[in-house]
Amino acid sequence: MLDASQQNMLMALAVLSLLVLPLVGSGYLLNNDLGGEFIEDAHEFFGELYLWAVVIHLGLIALKALMVMPSTPTSLDSD
Repeated sequence: MLDASQQNMLMALAVLSLLVLPLVGSGYLLNNDLGGEFIEDAHEFFGELYLWAVVIHLGLIALKALMVMPSTPTSLDSD
C-alpha cells in the first residue's frame, strides 16, 4: 500500500501527464505554426479543461473549509 506522500506524487504526475503536457505540447505546436486547426482546437479544449479543473478544485477546498469550520459564537458575552 502507498503512503500519503507516494499517493500525492502519483496524483501530481497524473495531473501533469493528463492536463499540463497536452496543453503545453499543443501550445508549442501552435507557436511554431504546426498542426493547423486541429491542434488549435485541441489546445483550446485542454486549456478550458485545465481552467475547469482549477475552478472545481478551489470550490472543493472552500467547501471543505466551510464543513470543518467550528461554529462561531453569536455573542462575545461569556455570561
